[in-house]
Amino acid sequence: MKFLCYSTSHDSNFTYYDTEEGKVRYFSIERLHNLKHGECRDSYYLQYARFHFGFDETKDIIIRTLVPDHKGIDSISLLKEDELYHFDKPNWVILDHHYCHVLSCLCLDKDISKGIAIDGAGNFNRSVEVFENLNNPKLTIFKVPKVYNKGKSLGGMRIGNLFSFLARTVLKDNFEYRLVNDQIGKLMGLQSYGKLDKNVYNKCKEIGIAKTKVLKAYFIELFKDFNVKDRTSNFDLVYTCHQFLVDQIKLIFEATLPRGEKIAYSGGCALSTVTNSQLLDLGYNLCICPAAADSGLSLGCLKFADLWYNLGIDFNNLVYSSEYVEESQGVSEATINFIAEALSKNKIIAYTEGACEIGPRALGHRSILMNPAIINGKNYINEKVKHREWWRPFGGSTIDTKVIDNYKASDLDYYMLRNFKIKDEWKEKLNAIVHIDNTCRMQVISNKEENIYKIINKFYSITGIPVVLNTSFNIAGKPIANSKKNIFEAFKEIENLDFLVYNGDVYIKTVDNLTIKIVPINLTNYKID
Repeated sequence: MKFLCYSTSHDSNFTYYDTEEGKVRYFSIERLHNLKHGECRDSYYLQYARFHFGFDETKDIIIRTLVPDHKGIDSISLLKEDELYHFDKPNWVILDHHYCHVLSCLCLDKDISKGIAIDGAGNFNRSVEVFENLNNPKLTIFKVPKVYNKGKSLGGMRIGNLFSFLARTVLKDNFEYRLVNDQIGKLMGLQSYGKLDKNVYNKCKEIGIAKTKVLKAYFIELFKDFNVKDRTSNFDLVYTCHQFLVDQIKLIFEATLPRGEKIAYSGGCALSTVTNSQLLDLGYNLCICPAAADSGLSLGCLKFADLWYNLGIDFNNLVYSSEYVEESQGVSEATINFIAEALSKNKIIAYTEGACEIGPRALGHRSILMNPAIINGKNYINEKVKHREWWRPFGGSTIDTKVIDNYKASDLDYYMLRNFKIKDEWKEKLNAIVHIDNTCRMQVISNKEENIYKIINKFYSITGIPVVLNTSFNIAGKPIANSKKNIFEAFKEIENLDFLVYNGDVYIKTVDNLTIKIVPINLTNYKID
């Protein structure tokens, strides 16, 4: 039995599964074609599956979720407003957008029964949906919650849309429409530079998110003279408006979901480390797919197939299941030792290994690694390597939670989906990754078999620091490098990277007749300056 699962929204993606092969094959359009937030339509998926897998849409099974029109309805589907799924044909299934979101979380934990999706908008213009009985599609029910705060309705709760609008309003000079979802992440880094302005917060509460147009007009008025490049700007405005929206998500959770019981949480808003950290502090137990935004929708479609047809799909190691052009030959102990020594000497390394990560976070397979103790390291890598805005922080990867204040284990640790407070005694040694609010989006790695663990452990033995800076390996404005071609192009174009590790080999850049060449080095006789 063959399954083609796909989404046609921004960040288009598809997943192919053949019961005889038993392998989950996930494809991201942006990484297949090196186009950030790439989007495509049905015909591409069908042609690709026919050519590469012998897929036959007349008998094999298609499960999909489609882009709704301006009324929130898919004109070529028969999905009704009270349905989560509809069989348009015996072998063609259409799924509700938010249903796909929460089902993607069940790829990580199959025993979750409750869930919530929060983003900009899905089918029938729903922005928030709450689910029960997720692990049995024939019993799954959903509701669009009605949430009240002190007797006042939160209305349509277009939280994702408001986050997006706020980001565009604050970062107006930096705005590029195709990369609007990236702007929301940038806003998250910027808000840390401010503190609460009670007057502005109370005005936001007075308007309320039910009055979307009025609230947006207020945002425009607040930020009409705001200049993000001026470091003396009033960042309290950014923090306050951002925190107001975060608090609306917390109100939705408090009104609809229990604390303690594991909750599948998805949609674009689930990528907010600020929100996730505050929800965890309130006692919510969250399971979030690393591809929580639309890039994970096809995984939710495949999980529906798994549940409906009782397939017993093995989703283990899903985070590195992105389809890749060649198998990795492995990373030797000599290479691991070389990387650790180079990092200890303040070299900056592009590290790649095997399949690419699913989702926006670099988790050790497509990463730029650096010593986090380098003085002004954040400014250097922002200005000289990543060419990013001055305020943007970097994440880290650690093998020892002793650097984290009041650490509590969470499934989100590994996926860089939450922030941690860093202990005072570690702030100087980790200055390149400690943000202005003394937090870090930290990846906690416990699997000693992972090469990234081995690298950090060796670096720890040299420096006494169990952490490395870990940021995504990509050219500015491009997605994380996926294929060998993308990897070598990125290494050639990105300035001030000292080494590239690809398929277990270490490479450097040389200049020959004004032409940059990438050549492997022999570790046995190469001396790190």
